[in-house]
Amino acid sequence: MRLFGLHEDHVKTLIKDTIETYSGQWRIIHESIQNSHDAIQLSEDIDQGKITIDLSVGENNVTVIDNGKGIPIEEFSTIFTLGGTAKKDFPDLRKILKGSQGVGIKATVFTSDFFEIETNYSEGRWLKRVEDCWNFLDPNFDDNVDDPNLGRTKAKNSWTKISYRLHDYSVRDFLQEIIVEHCNDLDIEGLEEEEDFLEAIELYFRTKTYIGCVQSFLGIGENLKPIEVEVNVKFDFPTIDAHRRSTIEHCRFLSGDAYHGRTIRRNFPAIYSDFAEIHNQLRRSYKVDRLYTHFVDLVENPPDPNLKKILIQKITPDQAEILLSRIRRDQNTGINRFYEVPEKLVHHRRILERINGIYLVIGPRIYLNQFLHLAPKQFISINGLPTNIGLNPPRGAGELGYLLNMHFIMDLDTTLGYGKRNIPSVVKGQADKFFADIFGVLRRLAKFIVGERESTEPPKGLWLKEEEYKQYMEADNKFKDIDIPMKLAPKEEQDVVCLFHELVGAGLLEGYFPFRESTNSTYDALFYISERPDHIMPSRINWPDLKIVEFKTYLSEIIEDFVAGKKSLQDIDLLVVWDDDYDEESEYIVSSLERNGIDPFPSAQKRIRSGTQNCQVLILKEFLFPEG
Repeated sequence: MRLFGLHEDHVKTLIKDTIETYSGQWRIIHESIQNSHDAIQLSEDIDQGKITIDLSVGENNVTVIDNGKGIPIEEFSTIFTLGGTAKKDFPDLRKILKGSQGVGIKATVFTSDFFEIETNYSEGRWLKRVEDCWNFLDPNFDDNVDDPNLGRTKAKNSWTKISYRLHDYSVRDFLQEIIVEHCNDLDIEGLEEEEDFLEAIELYFRTKTYIGCVQSFLGIGENLKPIEVEVNVKFDFPTIDAHRRSTIEHCRFLSGDAYHGRTIRRNFPAIYSDFAEIHNQLRRSYKVDRLYTHFVDLVENPPDPNLKKILIQKITPDQAEILLSRIRRDQNTGINRFYEVPEKLVHHRRILERINGIYLVIGPRIYLNQFLHLAPKQFISINGLPTNIGLNPPRGAGELGYLLNMHFIMDLDTTLGYGKRNIPSVVKGQADKFFADIFGVLRRLAKFIVGERESTEPPKGLWLKEEEYKQYMEADNKFKDIDIPMKLAPKEEQDVVCLFHELVGAGLLEGYFPFRESTNSTYDALFYISERPDHIMPSRINWPDLKIVEFKTYLSEIIEDFVAGKKSLQDIDLLVVWDDDYDEESEYIVSSLERNGIDPFPSAQKRIRSGTQNCQVLILKEFLFPEG
């Protein structure tokens, strides 16, 4: 088979022009998973699809496996020859199949160091690998590709496996681009944990690729088979030094030694991300006070401006017509009502006929970013395929700042051009005019949700009140029933400080007289500690009588500071901790004051010793609950 045929120069020019319309991100993954999606939808033998994507960061390879119908040997040539596709044989499935032009995968083939297909279909099995097609413009390039050998197979299941390595764009480039985009979208500095990285990967695939099917999400793809996706990110570098050097911006922890040779994976459904579902899975303290699922409810019953609120709605074509209405207050009832504007319905008749559905999210921007990890965007999807085709904001409209509070997807029935970057200009113009005309209503919705009160946006580090209360109510919470103000066991150092002073103030700990406490000093506090039987402070004391006190949650924490050289045993007179968890694995020895015959500070039980240096220890848990 000849790749170029009789018009070699013309075909090469077409391939070159085609490649220039497809970005690195699109070539490295989008086109391959598009073919996998369509192979699954065309299969008559399965009800549940599966796509597995392997991203090998070290070896710089991509592998995509699906359980679709396989590729018959008769369709072999359509994979490599420009414009070839078998999907035109299924016009009734145009709304379901994501590919139609037959050119996208060629942009991947002709920018690859190698491209390999292995497939199993109803009549047999074949494998073909081509090398260095990225060099197709070289006059000496050999465009002759032998036919693959057709083998027999006993396997009942069909599948296809595609493997390749792009010549000009790496897996690391891909991951870095999508992580940088993710952080920029959410206005965050970077990702610190593996779960955050995997969440960003899932969000990318479900909102920016063929996998994120908007049709399935909106419930309008009745004939679409469900698909489960597995993404495996493999850090398979040949040496640990190579792994360390391969940093991913905003996600540098992945170049740590712990990830060398590791594979991390994420499984998710091939459907656009449901932000209402994400909201419902949040901890109670992170949820808004009012979640609206229909904009009419929001308009007719405006909420208290002090409430945290959000609107998340899947809008049908009929409901899209309502967005062209005017909102006016009924003089008799005082309720806001929608009033139809017939001339607008006539003016936008053609685009309304193309609208499959709309997805709308409106909320405080900080809330959308922090809790839903959702960036405000307004764009078009085509028969379920998310694109980067944005909707132009209306010119001259007031309060355009509310666009930063909106995530708006308009799914249209139309066709995408090469590169998936454009639609017919007439349709794009109709979509922009429709968005401009409904913006007045969208702006009113945003006002009801956001208003001008920044206080409705939750602060970072919000207290999980229901979790704290649950711990308070647990049967083993001894603090609930003792006569001191504090009602939960200490978890942090400030809890220990608080508890200590409560005990001193209640007269349960006698002999302690605080002089000063500071977070700016190396150690926490200066105290006069009375060792007299009556535990009083004399009228005259000298500065050497003041004692340095350090607070920690656990005894092991001060030992760690000693070992690290952050603090010194010889400087501290008394350590106050909640609990003794020290296992004595260093040169620091913890022993009983009573056993050592040492006069203790009031209620102190132990001491820490290393050589000739020592300090006393007051363990609050043992003081309060000596029975254990």
